[in-house]
Amino acid sequence: MNWVEIPAEENIKATYMIAEMKNAPRAQAGKDFVDFMKSDVAKNIYKKYGFETP
Repeated sequence: MNWVEIPAEENIKATYMIAEMKNAPRAQAGKDFVDFMKSDVAKNIYKKYGFETP
C-alpha cells in the first residue's frame, strides 16, 4: 500500500456517526452492530488504520 503524506495544517478530521434506527426491520441486528462498533475490538481496528476513537 502506498501512503500520501498530508501536512497536519491541511488535513481535516471527519466525524463518523452511528445510531440505531427506531423502526428497523431487524432491530436486534442493528443493536448488535452498534454495540460491536463501540467495543474495544472495533476501536483497536480503527486505531490500526489511523482513526481516533472516543
